[in-house]
Amino acid sequence: MALIRKYAALDGAGQIVVCEGECPEPKPGQVLVKVHASLVSPGTELSGVKRRRENPGEPGTPRMFGYQNAGEVIDVGEGCEDLALGTRVACMGGGYAPHASYGCCPRNLCTPIPAGVSYEQAAFNHLAATSLQ
Repeated sequence: MALIRKYAALDGAGQIVVCEGECPEPKPGQVLVKVHASLVSPGTELSGVKRRRENPGEPGTPRMFGYQNAGEVIDVGEGCEDLALGTRVACMGGGYAPHASYGCCPRNLCTPIPAGVSYEQAAFNHLAATSLQ
């Protein structure tokens, strides 16, 4: 039986909805993560919602969004055997670290979470990396 995931999605009118769909299986070079925390970017994501609400287009099919989350590895694709199942990881990347209950992330866009760092803190990974740049 395939996993069903819930995910946040945004339509062309700026409305955020929760959708359900089949969870993807990890491809080679990807890990499947059960997400425990995700972080909404106050700049990139919330300003986009505001712009869409001010100038709405056709609602269209809601599109999943998000680019930073943290959780535990529950499956790995070929080439990701270095991450054991149950490893706590922080993930980043548009389309790879969505606001969802599960997500597939490329191995090079996720990193183990150090001891003492919560899922909520680790979900800041992309914003932290951006600020360091």
